[in-house]
Amino acid sequence: MWDVLDVYLDGANDPVEVPVLTVYVVDYRDLCDKAKVTAYPAGLDLLSAFCAIVDPEPLDLKVVKKWGREHKVIVERRESVGPTRTAIHAV
Repeated sequence: MWDVLDVYLDGANDPVEVPVLTVYVVDYRDLCDKAKVTAYPAGLDLLSAFCAIVDPEPLDLKVVKKWGREHKVIVERRESVGPTRTAIHAV
């Protein structure tokens, strides 16, 4: 299964759907190493949203955080149907 993000911008009621691509994970680790900061899930989610919506190759994490603040970005992670999962079932 793949993770999908629901990204809410500027107080919107309807999210932008963003898949978490493997390249976003790699880029996030590289940017964290460059900035000498610890990686954490919320940071990856914000970077994924930024890459999908604004720029696929941000220069650094400061640009991503500034965008997140300016647009009051809220990101919610959810599971999506993928190659090993045919449907999402409520528990």
